[in-house]
Amino acid sequence: MDEVRIARLIERLEAHLDGLRVARADGLRIAKERYSEFPEAGELFVLRMLEPSATRTRVSDLDLAKVRAFLAAHVEKQEP
Repeated sequence: MDEVRIARLIERLEAHLDGLRVARADGLRIAKERYSEFPEAGELFVLRMLEPSATRTRVSDLDLAKVRAFLAAHVEKQEP
């Protein structure tokens, strides 16, 4: 994936996260419901990004190696 596509993807992800943040309690409730239904890395990532300590954190500022390590350690492995 080229840099332009990655930038667009990050921009869309930021917009979705911003929408959930603006929705406040409802956004967090929705994110928790999705994670409880689909306990996967993407859903856990969203929950972490909605934590108060991550309010000003932008996806583009994250250390991707640390994100991957956290998600790998905290998401249960699904059997095929």
